[in-house]
Amino acid sequence: MMHSRYLVLLLLLSCSGKSYVEVLKFSGEGYEIRVLSSDGEIKVGINEIRVEVNPPAKIDEFYLYMPAMPGMPEMREYADLKEMGKGKYEGKLKVSMEGSWQVRVKIGGRMIYKDINVPIKGGGSKEHEHGLISLYKVDSSRAPVVIYSAGRLESPRNGIFSVSPRFSGYITKVFVDRQGKFVKKGEALFEFYSPEVYSTYLEYLKGGSDLSLERLSLMGISLNDVKDSLAVFRSPVSGRILDLNVKRGERFEAGESLYEILSDNILYFVGEVPQEKANLLKVGLPVEVEGISSKIAEILPGVNPETRTVKFLAVIPAKEGLFPGMVLTAKIMDFKSGIFVPKDAVIRTGEWDIVFAKEGEGFKKKSVKILYEVDGGYIVEGLKVGEEIVHKGVFFVSADENLRGNE
Repeated sequence: MMHSRYLVLLLLLSCSGKSYVEVLKFSGEGYEIRVLSSDGEIKVGINEIRVEVNPPAKIDEFYLYMPAMPGMPEMREYADLKEMGKGKYEGKLKVSMEGSWQVRVKIGGRMIYKDINVPIKGGGSKEHEHGLISLYKVDSSRAPVVIYSAGRLESPRNGIFSVSPRFSGYITKVFVDRQGKFVKKGEALFEFYSPEVYSTYLEYLKGGSDLSLERLSLMGISLNDVKDSLAVFRSPVSGRILDLNVKRGERFEAGESLYEILSDNILYFVGEVPQEKANLLKVGLPVEVEGISSKIAEILPGVNPETRTVKFLAVIPAKEGLFPGMVLTAKIMDFKSGIFVPKDAVIRTGEWDIVFAKEGEGFKKKSVKILYEVDGGYIVEGLKVGEEIVHKGVFFVSADENLRGNE
């Protein structure tokens, strides 16, 4: 009787809720994010997922992001989540295609993200034999190669315009008073009083002379911008303020530079990568500079003999807050296809790269050739699709082999 009660209780518990398997865990901004799936993987199609936040917090947004690539715009796949309480959410996530995505979780205005490769499997791809060893079934995959690069922002050649009035005067009001601000052609920069401009304006009012109007135009002043003894000076180009030398009440001389404007709405990011990774650089590869999407426009010739690095150039829009000379970090992403193995499955000795493949009741040491280091692992030669290799417990198996005399 007691035994049957336990069976009934077990059945009730098993039917009380859906079972989920963890497929992803990552941290950032003081939070740990766990993503679980009802079928143990995130795949193309509709996925039933659970998201857990520790410490518990409200999720503002949860989505997958894929940057724009040649011939394809950027993609975002938003999850439809329902809050279950205590930092737990359940719902559905639609994934439209395989490939490299970025999981993005927005909490309290802060973004936490993790690069993944869809399909991503949890318990389904690793078969645990016991607590010390787990196996990974080798498969072909298309995985991202991510290269991080430090670099500097530079101004385009001949892109800086100096605002130098052709007359002297006194500044009475400043409309654009800080570096980094974007101005449009014709936008008011400052108000001024100039005896030369004012006398020319009075001449026009008295005689209506076309010569007086032409003189005002040559000084860069429109008739509509003169009111009584004061006038407004407008920006001759569109661009971003790099430098300024204007203060209310101060006198300026003819030909004095009052503003420097980056007239092109672009900046150059000149990045560097180690020479051993230079073969991965290609013109047209996507580049993300501090959240700004771009592409490699040019690979500069030669290797820096001191740093042993190769430089590349990417063009980015000149946004507010970006200045020439700033040191920024860029992320370059490419995709490589082939046999993928997790990073933890490979022992790198310097001379050989080793994995342990399952063979009968034991394991066989196999040498592999690493073709590319990709997100979370390597693309290798030397293994076949379907082979099982040790993923967890590699060093335990290696130590056991050494004890057996199989150096």
